[in-house]
Amino acid sequence: MNNCMTPRSKHMGSKHMAGNHTLRNTRLFSARNALLALTIFSSGFTSSGYAAIGEIAGNEIPVNDRTLNEQSNAVVAMDADGDFVVTWVSDGQDGNSLGVFGQRFSVDGVKAGDSFLVNTEQNLTQENPSIAIDADGDFVVVWQSFNQDGNNFGVYGQRFSSDANEKGTEFQINTEINSDQKNPDIAMDADGDFVVVWQSDGNTTEDSSGFGVFGQLYSADGSKIGDEFLVNTEINADQINPSVAMDANGNFVVVWQSDGNAAEDSSGYGIFGQLFNASGNQTGNEFVVNSEKNLAQENPDVAMDASGDFIVVWQSDEQDNDDAGIFGQRYNASGFKINDEFQVNMEISFNQQYPSVAMDADGDFVVSWQSDGNAEDTSGYGVFGRIYSGSTASDEFLVNTTIASEQTTPNVSMDADGDFIVAWQSDGNEEDTSGNGVFGQRYKGNAETIDLELVVTDGLDEGESVITGNNFTYTLITTNNGTGIAMGIELAGAIPNGVSYVSDDSASAGWLCVPDAST
Repeated sequence: MNNCMTPRSKHMGSKHMAGNHTLRNTRLFSARNALLALTIFSSGFTSSGYAAIGEIAGNEIPVNDRTLNEQSNAVVAMDADGDFVVTWVSDGQDGNSLGVFGQRFSVDGVKAGDSFLVNTEQNLTQENPSIAIDADGDFVVVWQSFNQDGNNFGVYGQRFSSDANEKGTEFQINTEINSDQKNPDIAMDADGDFVVVWQSDGNTTEDSSGFGVFGQLYSADGSKIGDEFLVNTEINADQINPSVAMDANGNFVVVWQSDGNAAEDSSGYGIFGQLFNASGNQTGNEFVVNSEKNLAQENPDVAMDASGDFIVVWQSDEQDNDDAGIFGQRYNASGFKINDEFQVNMEISFNQQYPSVAMDADGDFVVSWQSDGNAEDTSGYGVFGRIYSGSTASDEFLVNTTIASEQTTPNVSMDADGDFIVAWQSDGNEEDTSGNGVFGQRYKGNAETIDLELVVTDGLDEGESVITGNNFTYTLITTNNGTGIAMGIELAGAIPNGVSYVSDDSASAGWLCVPDAST
């Protein structure tokens, strides 16, 4: 058996083989892991393949170009085509304490342009960014800024075109400026309309007993839709750490942790949620997410598919019988639970914390978190993930390649087809030795059908099968997804004695093959 690969998008090679043998294509169409069965006839043959979710795409990516001091608090957003933007906080780079920076990447993980400063106001600190992106790659970054609104932290934003040019000016999001407005999150629909949520302890009229969760809707041109609104119904004690997700039509869901809902969860923080329609009106009542009520459930994250189905993940104290673990609950678009609450992490030793979740257009999703209990990364915290597709789940996998020291606070984003990117901060990488730096890892996407046509272009007459000693040239062409990449061609099935499988590896445009031990 030979393992063959080529960088060409329409690939040609010459082979010797006998009879009607089967080729198996183990990688095709944008280098996605796939299986494809093709039987060679000179008249051509068409079949279909499927791509397996979750194969690593390329190497671990250093994101920040400036390595002086700390770069941390990474967040990422991926558009419908797989291009993505990472934003993070950099210490001292904007000339005055903490500032927010960004970097665009193409779908293949190559930097697109230089890193850029997000915040215009550079006085004091700008931190804790969140980012959302529309189908065309236009994006909005939001963050908290200290004393810019004249009273502790306030929430600000900046719109960008897909090439990272500013659209309009930096804008203040919170209307209420009393005390603190912080921990913003943002979600966007396919057309670029977006919603921002945050926690505030200054809105004494709507929520006077501590922090509450507030939101503001925006149209794609950056104009406000309606007024700032209170998200949580229960106002006792604190409602904090909100997360928001939006479907293709602008309907959205907000989740948060609350220690004030004694009737539903009296043992500490619990996870709560509220659905909204595209106009910002509540749909149904506030609901409790976690079924397990013992101890604390914290740090929720939420993702929604194009139809409005959604998934909530969070960390729960001692529910997996050993410190914090990661749990999840799926919902349909009407807010009804789909099956039961489930445990995400397979490794339960020590702590699994700070989950992040992303969902594709069809409802498949990936969860990432930090863990200090896994044998794959024994030097401290590492970043791990797990993929859910339909009714199946992958095994837990290590995301970071570098395991020295700590890799923490992951953030994940997914495109419509299930390609995804995980970003995190690391203080163990050789590329950034001055403290934490920001790194990323791409993964290939969800299962999809790929039609390939094998066309014999030379060496055989019409209707003639491949026979021993007969040279021929063939082309593999994707027929339903445009031009693709076919790599890893293997000969499968019994090879008759005395028959060889010869690649055209001497040609610069041919196949590069390495004989397998079973040949």
